[in-house]
Amino acid sequence: MGTAGVLCLAVAAGVRSGPADGFLVLAGLAALTGGVALAAWLSPALTISAGLILSLASGRFGDLGSPIGLDRVVIVAGVLAVVVRELRSPTARLRVRGIDLWLAGILLIAAVSAYFAGTWRQNGPFFALVDNLGVVPFLLFWVAPAAFGTPRERRLLLCVLTGVGAYLGITALAETLNWNWAIFPRYILDPTVGLHYGRARGPFAEAAANGLSMFFCAVAAAVLLATDKRRHVLLATVIGLCGVGIVFALTRQVWLAAGLGTLIAMLAQRRLRVWVLPTFAAAGVAVFVIFATVPGFNSRAEDRVRDQRPVWDRLNSNAATWRMLAERPLTGYGWGGYRENINTFFRLAPDRAWTGAVSRPHNVFLANGAELGALVLVAWIAALAIAIGGALRRRGPPDLGVWRAGLIAVAIGWLVVANFTPMYYAFCHSVLWLWAGICWSRT
Repeated sequence: MGTAGVLCLAVAAGVRSGPADGFLVLAGLAALTGGVALAAWLSPALTISAGLILSLASGRFGDLGSPIGLDRVVIVAGVLAVVVRELRSPTARLRVRGIDLWLAGILLIAAVSAYFAGTWRQNGPFFALVDNLGVVPFLLFWVAPAAFGTPRERRLLLCVLTGVGAYLGITALAETLNWNWAIFPRYILDPTVGLHYGRARGPFAEAAANGLSMFFCAVAAAVLLATDKRRHVLLATVIGLCGVGIVFALTRQVWLAAGLGTLIAMLAQRRLRVWVLPTFAAAGVAVFVIFATVPGFNSRAEDRVRDQRPVWDRLNSNAATWRMLAERPLTGYGWGGYRENINTFFRLAPDRAWTGAVSRPHNVFLANGAELGALVLVAWIAALAIAIGGALRRRGPPDLGVWRAGLIAVAIGWLVVANFTPMYYAFCHSVLWLWAGICWSRT
């Protein structure tokens, strides 16, 4: 009854005032009721992992027939379950650290900025604040040491991400080979939904998000492989499926992210350096086989490599965003204010074609700077560096050594793609911050 009432209130608020208000009611009440119940009998690690699975369809629940985004509800419920469990525990592991207050301050500034810019009630800026900057990733970073505080809980997350990787890899293969019967959810087959139809775009309906997510899942499978030799064939198969899927995504920045992330992570580990050349040689052979055997893939890849429009889009939008930042370096144009102000900053360049204004710059750092100002941008970059750098430097349980190697790959991949796309990828942001938070564990 309580859950039904929460859903009815949320839907009613969404119909009356918009989806953003519906989410506020839903997240607050569902987290309060469901989180307390979950804390009594479910592992928060399981709840949060389920929320990550649901976030594969973040922003697409309408195409699944759901009026609300279930991923945020489940993750927030899991976070609250952690808090309740820790309050009941005599040996609480959940602490408010300086970095948590820093991140909370950045969110508060962004929220105030959205309010004064008049964008806080708009769906795009609101959910970008929740998913991307963002409320959910920072909450996951905070509770990660407590939610995944044991080797068993951390192994659960690796198994979940490995399973997600298997699903994404198989779906990418099915999309490329036109095995429509094997594709779920069905909206992936709808060319009017999302972007990049004809490439491996998965449940995200966006090829870059799909490719980067497969890389993250491949890293999780590799971490699991380092600790579980009994299932090495299965785990190696998942890694291979994700690698093939990354190729099928036909997204250059994801290819760069996967290659650079893998290379740097392997070079950072002394025992893995000897495997760098064999790994990349095997990858090169696999790519050659794909191009030689998959019908029509070679021509599609050549078309993508020759396509200059995405490059022009990035150059044009980045140049315009730099002008916005120079015009208001301290305050920015308000969270979500890019779309309303960008047209006046575009200029016709002599060395590239005009491709029209885009709704969001293809660079997360420039976007945040133009909307929040240079000072907040520096504070956010510093927080990101402290969160990841602190995770890599901390001494924790022995099993976290391989997690830190994985964090290097995940962070490098995220940074590369963040410099080339608007990155509305809830799953990717959540995995990065959750992974970093786990590496902050002391036990």
